[in-house]
Amino acid sequence: MGEATQIASILGGRKVLGVEVRGIDDLIALIHRGLPVKTMTRLAAYAGLERRLLGQWMGLSDRVLARRLAGRSLTPHESDRAARIARVFVRAEVALHSREKASLWLRRPNRVLGQAEPGSLLDTDVGAQMVMDVLGRIEHGTFS
Repeated sequence: MGEATQIASILGGRKVLGVEVRGIDDLIALIHRGLPVKTMTRLAAYAGLERRLLGQWMGLSDRVLARRLAGRSLTPHESDRAARIARVFVRAEVALHSREKASLWLRRPNRVLGQAEPGSLLDTDVGAQMVMDVLGRIEHGTFS
């Protein structure tokens, strides 16, 4: 299974997304259209997070989160952030060999990241790249 299909699966798969994601082009098209709001529920459940925490990781205020959850779809920008979190989660699962460990790792302060919780950095591309770099170090056995 490729990375795009893994991300799509975490976001709810064909049942939630409405289409089969076969590759990165399909995922990008979905993000541009705006993912269904149900993807947040699926992502939160898969990652073992409360939707409110997921909303914070996506950079959404409580008020905006409530509005989104009452609607039908995320904006393309919000969809991109949700897909980014799913992508990082896939990488964390691989590096840490378990969904539970990945969820816990993303919620605990990390010394390499200046005591920030890795998940709290996922609302920006730069922060997500920093988290991915640390996960790469873990995968390769480098002290992190």
